[in-house]
Amino acid sequence: YLRKGSKVYIEGKLRSRQYQDKDGQTRYITEIVCDEMNMLDRPTDGGPSSSPAPERQPAPRKEQASAPASAQNEPDDTDDLPF
Repeated sequence: YLRKGSKVYIEGKLRSRQYQDKDGQTRYITEIVCDEMNMLDRPTDGGPSSSPAPERQPAPRKEQASAPASAQNEPDDTDDLPF
């Protein structure tokens, strides 16, 4: 389904942890905990199928507490973000 260089959209969170390797050295690792993944590229003629890949449904989310009233009244200033 995916090849090196394929475009994907990943939504989730990063998790960092440490462990001891077989030599006793402390190693650090960062993992992506994926909640949702969408393949953005369309299959090519040489691919396993000729139809577009179906969109995946997001993983069920737990109920989140509503934001405090002060956070709900703040203006949306995302226009000046560099991404």
